[in-house]
Amino acid sequence: MFDINTWLRFDEFITPKVVKFFYFIGLVLVVLGFLFTLVTGLGITGMGFSLLTLVLAFVYLVLGIIGVRIGSEMVLLAFETFRRLGEIRDRLPPR
Repeated sequence: MFDINTWLRFDEFITPKVVKFFYFIGLVLVVLGFLFTLVTGLGITGMGFSLLTLVLAFVYLVLGIIGVRIGSEMVLLAFETFRRLGEIRDRLPPR
C-alpha cells in the first residue's frame, strides 16, 4: 500500500520500481528503431545496400535488447549491493 511517510523519509527507493518501466520503454524504442531501419532498408535502391541494411537492422535489434537489459541490470545491481551492505552492517557487532 502507498504510504506517503515512507516516501517523504526516503525509507524506500523508487528507482528499482521505475527501472522496470524504463526497461520496457527501452525495448519498445529498440523495436521501433529496428522497424524504422527495416523499412528504410527496403526502400533503398540497390540489392547490396538493402541487404546490408537488413542485416544491420537485425544486429541493432539483438544488441539493442542486450544493451537495454545490461543497463537496467546495472542500476538494479547498485541498489541490490546497497541493500546487501546494509544486511552485512546489521550482522556486525556494535562498536
